[in-house]
Amino acid sequence: MKSAPCVACGATGLEHAPSCGRLAGLIDGRYEVVREIGRGAMGVIQLARDVGLDRDVALKVLSPQLTRSGSFLLGFQREASSLARIRHENIVQVYAFGTHDGAPFFAMEHVRGRDLSRLIADHAAAGARVPLARAITVISQIAAGLDAVHRAGLVHRDVKPSNIVVEHGTGRPVLVDFGLAAPAARVEGGAAVGTPAYMSPEQAMGFRDVGAAADQYGLACAVFELFTGDVPFVASDTDSLLRMQVRAPAPPPSSRLPRLAAIDAVMAQAMAKDPAARFPACSTFARALAQAAVSIADVADSGSTLRAASPAERPTSPSSGARTVRVVVVSDDPLGGRLAQRAAQIAFYRTRVRASVVPSHAVDALDAAPDLVVTDETDAFAAITTLRSMPRGHAMSALVLRARADERFRYAALGVEDFMEGPVELSRVVGCIQRLMARAGWAVDVADDEVQP
Repeated sequence: MKSAPCVACGATGLEHAPSCGRLAGLIDGRYEVVREIGRGAMGVIQLARDVGLDRDVALKVLSPQLTRSGSFLLGFQREASSLARIRHENIVQVYAFGTHDGAPFFAMEHVRGRDLSRLIADHAAAGARVPLARAITVISQIAAGLDAVHRAGLVHRDVKPSNIVVEHGTGRPVLVDFGLAAPAARVEGGAAVGTPAYMSPEQAMGFRDVGAAADQYGLACAVFELFTGDVPFVASDTDSLLRMQVRAPAPPPSSRLPRLAAIDAVMAQAMAKDPAARFPACSTFARALAQAAVSIADVADSGSTLRAASPAERPTSPSSGARTVRVVVVSDDPLGGRLAQRAAQIAFYRTRVRASVVPSHAVDALDAAPDLVVTDETDAFAAITTLRSMPRGHAMSALVLRARADERFRYAALGVEDFMEGPVELSRVVGCIQRLMARAGWAVDVADDEVQP
């Protein structure tokens, strides 16, 4: 099937994408393109609608000029096949591979959210850093995903903050961009492959076999930046940076922030020059990091519980009456807590609901995250951070009441996007809950009140 001419430039098919950035018509008879959402060295990524399954997907399309290169085409197909072999909640999922008007593409899960690089920058602009308790949960989830990649016999080879996306609504961290993925122990023949600031010594050297330990090194570099705001090594040119990755001792995090001294030994092992000296698996590194970080001040003082995160769970889309909806209201104000509890009961009046009020100091006593948490801004961040690390934490929706606009950047790291400003009135809270949960897939009657983006 030929696509219709692009309304922007008049060209037909995928061949105009590099200059126009838009695709038009029905791609492969199935995908209706919405807009471009990304662009890289190998092509463009388009947001599209799978008209058959009625869901959003991301279409990664190889640039037409690269289809004439066997190596680029092979790498593109390898990325698609690599991802298709892995089923893990923290790894972006590929749905299908195809060709349209001579250009290969694959359809994959559309992860709507912000990457860690953006989150780090947003916090830095406000003179802050992503809190360690939340950072540990994110790293633990990504480490589990990397272990799944390694069990499949693959190495990502480009682990970095910009390739880790925190999903809006759920807070689920997802590892994306497998364009450099390759079988473990593949010999590179002299080419340094990866992003220099996060590249392992064996990748920087080019001629050594690259295995799972290379991804652990990249993850450790990402952790270093997440915790300190800076990458471990900085140089004026790429060659100097690669030499530092190969030869220079890894700087301890405490050299940038003295209060991080408790994790220095763990980071030194994860960033060892010899791959054999690193931790046996990424999850082992993440657990050691969580254990070592317990004594760090902003964890001890935050009210959040630091733990190795439970495996992520994708939010379900239950039908009305399928099971009881579990709602937890976190509030130290008895009157406000009862109001939010009543709002949840009204919002789900056609669905079985169990809504309880929990004071902020008792959140850690819960055995699993609820379907929905409603909390005041004063109690919200620590409570949601703790709940995200529990079983079902990444299947939980969250609503923050009385949220200050200048504090919302903090919640992006938790995947929270639903806030309510102004007076907390019963009808407004009911409307917000209905909007939020309808988007999450629960069958509720939606009120007129909008949840603020």
